[in-house]
Amino acid sequence: MATVCPKKVPSRRFLKIAPTPGLLTTGNFYLDDPFRPVGGIIMSGLFDLSDDVAVVTGAGRGIGEGIAKTLATAGAAVVCAARRADEVERVAAEIRAAGGRAVAMPTDVTDNAAVEALAQKAISEFGHLDIWVNNAGGSPIQAPLTNLDPNEWDATMRLNITSVWVCTNVAAKLMRDGGRIVNISSRLRSTL
Repeated sequence: MATVCPKKVPSRRFLKIAPTPGLLTTGNFYLDDPFRPVGGIIMSGLFDLSDDVAVVTGAGRGIGEGIAKTLATAGAAVVCAARRADEVERVAAEIRAAGGRAVAMPTDVTDNAAVEALAQKAISEFGHLDIWVNNAGGSPIQAPLTNLDPNEWDATMRLNITSVWVCTNVAAKLMRDGGRIVNISSRLRSTL
């Protein structure tokens, strides 16, 4: 069982987190707060992913960008994937500028052949595959459920459900023993 912070902290005091250049922001967090950001001095020595290769879908911005940068901070080589080439190129460049190993791979996760090419890119660039983060998702739907076009529904299901199954299937077949697959989801609150 993994632990977030194996060191026992005697009191609930604040810690000022020093940023890793280009990767993290500073802030005050309780040392024993399980929701504090990992990275910088907190990440130091706790997780060593220097022999791991990670693929992160939806890595062009938001949560995926943060995951890609955090994995790189822990030493993993990262393949940043998203539909928009400019976004993933920027994230990969920022990781490299901070001393990490990263490549960008524009990928539409609803295209099975593109997902297979993404996995092969990780292996051809870094030699193997250990971590796959299914983070890509979203919905272009801006209509109430009762007005929803069936094609929009199908496209949303392909992006949020089917692509996770396809990515997981591809990754599981190509990972080294002990590989990890992480599925990210979020909830959007709206009315019908």
